[in-house]
Amino acid sequence: HFFGLNIEEFQSSSNNNQQSINRICVDMICYICLRYNDPNVVSSLLETLEIILKYSNWIH
Repeated sequence: HFFGLNIEEFQSSSNNNQQSINRICVDMICYICLRYNDPNVVSSLLETLEIILKYSNWIH
């Protein structure tokens, strides 16, 4: 399980919604970076995003 989704569900949703997933991630990061002006929060968030993006690219 990956974020509570099984691989097939995530794969089909990422194929259909890859751009909206990326946009949501970017919006979320912008929001959190503005909310928490804390380098530790920002850097751990960027690491998490990198993992998500690597994973979604690996599926394709």
